[in-house]
Amino acid sequence: MPEGVGDAGADLLESGVAVDHPPTFAADRAVLRGSTFFGQPERFNRYYTDATYVARRVRYVSMSGSGDGTSRDSPIFAQQALLDAEPGDMLVFLRSQKPYEGCYTLTHGGTYDAPLVLYAERNADGSRGVEIKCSGTENKNESCLNLMSPDYVAVDGFVLAGGSYGVRGEGKGYAASSHMRGLAVLNVDGKNSYRDPIFAAQTDWTVVQNNVAHGAGKRDGHGIYLSNGGDFNLVRYNETFGNAAATFQVNADPSYVCSPGDISFTDPECDGSALEGKGRGVSEYVLVENNFFHNDDQGPNFTSVRNSIVRNNISAFHTHHNVSFWQETENPKLGTHSNVIAHNLFVNAADLHVVQFIASSTNNRVANNMFVSLTPDGHASTGGVVMAVDASVNGNRYENNFYIGGKVNGRVLSEGERAEVVFDATWFHGWATDGASGVNGFVPKTSSPFAKFGKLLADAERDYFGSPRAEPVDLGPLIAR
Repeated sequence: MPEGVGDAGADLLESGVAVDHPPTFAADRAVLRGSTFFGQPERFNRYYTDATYVARRVRYVSMSGSGDGTSRDSPIFAQQALLDAEPGDMLVFLRSQKPYEGCYTLTHGGTYDAPLVLYAERNADGSRGVEIKCSGTENKNESCLNLMSPDYVAVDGFVLAGGSYGVRGEGKGYAASSHMRGLAVLNVDGKNSYRDPIFAAQTDWTVVQNNVAHGAGKRDGHGIYLSNGGDFNLVRYNETFGNAAATFQVNADPSYVCSPGDISFTDPECDGSALEGKGRGVSEYVLVENNFFHNDDQGPNFTSVRNSIVRNNISAFHTHHNVSFWQETENPKLGTHSNVIAHNLFVNAADLHVVQFIASSTNNRVANNMFVSLTPDGHASTGGVVMAVDASVNGNRYENNFYIGGKVNGRVLSEGERAEVVFDATWFHGWATDGASGVNGFVPKTSSPFAKFGKLLADAERDYFGSPRAEPVDLGPLIAR
């Protein structure tokens, strides 16, 4: 067994056989191989969905290797390994005290049955042992890992520093038939990129799990960005902070992908259903759960997102506004609508909105959430906006939500909702405005006014940590204790 790899859960034999890797995935897998996702047969990367997956071949990689990659003692040069990679390969980047200096490109990948895995060897204590440092900035191809349309690639365990992007995956075109499929970005620490540490455009069946994304630059630097109308995507157990733009963004970009000339916003090719291979101007069937988004410039943006679930997330203490559900056109079908938004905790300590629904972002089920508007010194705000809704939004269902501070603009609270004009940090076990307490700091106490306040939802039966909820449920992402 190669030294160090097994410490992270991916035990590799010298013969080139991978014999398991479950511990690398936080709270296990959300989807198992052969199951369904939003009612459709899953087409995710097998490295993620299949705990019994065995790589066909393992090749060992180093930053300056000159061997054939068949053993740790004969590693192959990193870029050459990427050029030579075949479906079913696992490329093990050997740990190093020095960064891999370079901006690497991959143009071919794997298949649903035989993915291509880029695995970063861990240190003996299980920490990340491989850093790729890319000096590129303006050129989007100058990324730590630039994945140019390869299907079924998994990226596991790297530190990706600098570059235009940390990891960048992009399909061949805007039409669904040209999208990249089966990207999995797992256990990555992406930092200090010029744009986004984790970026995926024109990608379907993508998994982004258990990553950290921070320090994104001022060139529209989002922590995690899913762009250009990708469908059937999964984002969970990630942490973002210290980014110059939105902490997290799903933007189908209809004004970009539908307007180059021959496709109008009302053409089914733009606003149609992903189930029919259409709707390049919409992101559909996306699960965003159990993420910790904090201390960025802006909160999450959900732009032209439909038929998706946003649950058990914490988004808190951004410099400007927090969460937005909206769109960039006047076509109602392109609004962020028909979603489930449940058991989230959204907090802001600025006068801008905690959450907004605008531009036909309607017919959403908004239930068992906590929306908190505070002053910078931690008191309930009187001048902030805890929720903003415009006149185009008249079909949302608001159920058992709890509002603290701020004003609700554009609607009145529904029966079963509650508003508080005071905030008490002792309702939680370790409330901290800088995120230093981590997710555990936001665990509510059983004596809090929002404990046992809501009703159990079929779409959110477990909390952030995977514990089953019981009727009546505690609000927000975490079960009170």
